[in-house]
Amino acid sequence: MHNALPFPSAQSAVLDPAAGHDDNQAADLEPLTLALPSVSEPWRYALVYGRLTLANLIGPHRLRPQGLRTYHAPVHISPRLANRWRALFDVPARAAATVPLLANQSVGTLLYSQLFADLGLNLRHLLHLHHRTVHHASVADCAKARKQQLRCRVQSVRRVGEDRALVNVQTQVLAADGSLLSQVEDGFLVRSLPSADLAPLTADRSLLRDVLGLRRRLPRLSTRDGQARVSAMEVPHGMGLDYGRISGDMNPVHTSRVGAWFFGLKRPFLQGLALRNLVVRHLTELGASVEQLSLTFASPAYLGQTLLLVVDSGALEVHDAKGRLVAFGACGRSGDEV
Repeated sequence: MHNALPFPSAQSAVLDPAAGHDDNQAADLEPLTLALPSVSEPWRYALVYGRLTLANLIGPHRLRPQGLRTYHAPVHISPRLANRWRALFDVPARAAATVPLLANQSVGTLLYSQLFADLGLNLRHLLHLHHRTVHHASVADCAKARKQQLRCRVQSVRRVGEDRALVNVQTQVLAADGSLLSQVEDGFLVRSLPSADLAPLTADRSLLRDVLGLRRRLPRLSTRDGQARVSAMEVPHGMGLDYGRISGDMNPVHTSRVGAWFFGLKRPFLQGLALRNLVVRHLTELGASVEQLSLTFASPAYLGQTLLLVVDSGALEVHDAKGRLVAFGACGRSGDEV
């Protein structure tokens, strides 16, 4: 199903091969284990998150892909934290095993922040563009795993324009015994980069066309014709802040109107992975498979509205209250092309 931006293959280059770097560079180094807190330890988490975020916001905005590391961090999802995730996304306890929420995300947020710091990126210039989850274990095993290990690395960096790059981050979610539960990939558009930093990168013109066309893309799935399944998804005004409290993503563009105004936005919008979890919860309710999920974020999902999820033969779209396209993608079973 070709209903999302393409992710790079495992062989795609981070830098031009002539520069002597490839995307296996990080994988060749021994993973560095970090002892990171989750939001279950609020004061310790705030200290680590604040340090990383402050450095990422006030530091120079550059692109330094050399010498990247793979990071490894254990995660323990307490029963209380798991209940907070289920409550936010209105998942009944009886359905917990069928809705694989990313309850490990507070540690994942710190890993992403560390990778962005390694790259030299300023968070003000990052935009979450696409997401993919592939479950290698059963959905039930992934949903109920309380002790996990995250292995996170920069998968690729591709040039998309004169001052932009697309950074793809890959996270393997492992069970306590080391078996692979799922693989999560997130793509971030990085803007306002110095041209000298992008010079070693080969421009991806087809990807540039796709990225430039996102805001102009119109909905393609009908809510009235065919066999489409539809579900209304409430996004309350406080959802960005509530999600930030359990995921660690307290970016002010998602949590407050003043913060959104400061960054030149009309009002706050939902975090990309919050929308992902909301979509997973409603896909499950509609009876769609979530063994694989791919989402591309076309425009902000502003808080304080009801979104519409439309699913037709594995393709999916999210429409806002005015019928505009917010996200599109695909879902399916293991082995499907998603």
